[in-house]
Amino acid sequence: MNRKKLILWVIIGIILIAVIGYLYKVVPNLLSSNTPSAEQQFYKGKIVSINKENSSIDGEKVLYSIQLDNDQIIAVTKNSHFFKITNNFNADPSLKFTQLREEINISELKKASEVEIWARQANTHLLEIYDLTEVLD
Repeated sequence: MNRKKLILWVIIGIILIAVIGYLYKVVPNLLSSNTPSAEQQFYKGKIVSINKENSSIDGEKVLYSIQLDNDQIIAVTKNSHFFKITNNFNADPSLKFTQLREEINISELKKASEVEIWARQANTHLLEIYDLTEVLD
């Protein structure tokens, strides 16, 4: 009889460990939002540092982090877009625009560049750059 009770307790223990492991894995995902926010926040400042990352936050891969002179650190993900504003373009004089925004790679950004950033919450814990524009000096 003791052997049967021991086997029963071992089975209950294994089931309990499996349930706890499942809840540990699933509950944080249920509590976090994996849908990017529709709202965006605006930041303006100079780039202090650009750091290559190899991490992930709530399943979103972080490629780089950019720190601004106001100590704000914002993540670069696959959804991030980079632009520079230029006055050097050959446009038809009949066009009414005065500046052109050209898409660039992150490798073209430099420290001390003046930037405007639109960022959004990618998920519960990650603020990602959605749109970064290097502005004219």
